Amino acid sequence: MASSSTQDNTRKGSVLKLEFNWVADESDGSFVAAVSNIAVNGIVQAIEIVPGTPSPTASYAITLSNDFGRDVLNGAGVDLSATLATAILPNPEGIPLIDSFLTLAITGNSVNSAQGKVIIYALEF
Repeated sequence: MASSSTQDNTRKGSVLKLEFNWVADESDGSFVAAVSNIAVNGIVQAIEIVPGTPSPTASYAITLSNDFGRDVLNGAGVDLSATLATAILPNPEGIPLIDSFLTLAITGNSVNSAQGKVIIYALEF
């Protein structure tokens, strides 16, 4: 079976929580990039990356790109733990996005059907 992802979006006040739940391909561990099902219109404050079970390959990497192809993680989504969650705080001001869809890409994984989630917190305008 090919890779897949589902998304959950919730809002609490002016905070948007966008969650990608992903599963790698069952035959080679690859992942086809997934695009968010809603546009983000605000400032990305934090990103959590949580490996699941089965765990991805140690030192796997993710990018989270805006509509212009810029990685909003600024390269911080590399060398990720296969078992421990990682929190990324982009910068003190956050990363402003205006009506931008986000594309999740995962590389460096070779574990068949590996799973995980990427959670984005944005303060909406």
